[in-house]
Amino acid sequence: ALSLVQPYAAAAVREARLRGILPFDALLVLARDLLRTRPEVRRSLGARYRALFLDEFQDTDPIQYEIVLLLAEDPASEPADDPFETELARGKLFIVGDPKQAIYRFRGADVSAYQKAVARVRAQGGEVLELVTCFRSPPELLAPLDRIFPEILSTKNPGLAYAYSGYSGLVSGREPANESRLEVWTVSLGGIAAEDARRDEAQVIAGWVASEIAAGRLAPKQITLLFRGLADVHIYASAPQTRGV
Repeated sequence: ALSLVQPYAAAAVREARLRGILPFDALLVLARDLLRTRPEVRRSLGARYRALFLDEFQDTDPIQYEIVLLLAEDPASEPADDPFETELARGKLFIVGDPKQAIYRFRGADVSAYQKAVARVRAQGGEVLELVTCFRSPPELLAPLDRIFPEILSTKNPGLAYAYSGYSGLVSGREPANESRLEVWTVSLGGIAAEDARRDEAQVIAGWVASEIAAGRLAPKQITLLFRGLADVHIYASAPQTRGV
């Protein structure tokens, strides 16, 4: 059955290329194949860029990694057939990424592909600089994270290490707040329906928000509510509105 479909699929691909209606992923594959099979094109395009600087590298997919490595190849080296075997030009490729933030697995990005690309850069003499100073959070907030995340983002199983980002502790660039930054509130259901419990919870939160604003301790722009889902947001949004917030 597959042999019957293949000629039609090939014809569809040819027609799509002639019409210029290929999807983005197909364009990436064609660009990668052109650079890999035509060293003269690789050299010509690579010569256009003195440096390649890529941000959010953890969200790049494997085909894009290959394109970058081919463009960063040392023009004095023997052209490599495998992008991950390229001899990289010194000082040409700079990448910025955080594998802990890799969230685009649905479009091909994953931690193992990121680590493979970084390993190739390091094998060519690349230097890793970790930015560990956080200017967003006070020490009181970072301390519990530094205890929790190493266990979640690391593994003791060498066979599974490729799927984990690892974790380097953060250092706060802010002065200690010297006050509690985390409180746990609970609302007892007491046998009532879940929606009624959410309404009670929303009223408690709204009351606290209104009192903090009225006392001048917080401004509305300083308050954010985070939800695991959006199904019940309307309950929590309407509660402050009834209090004029």
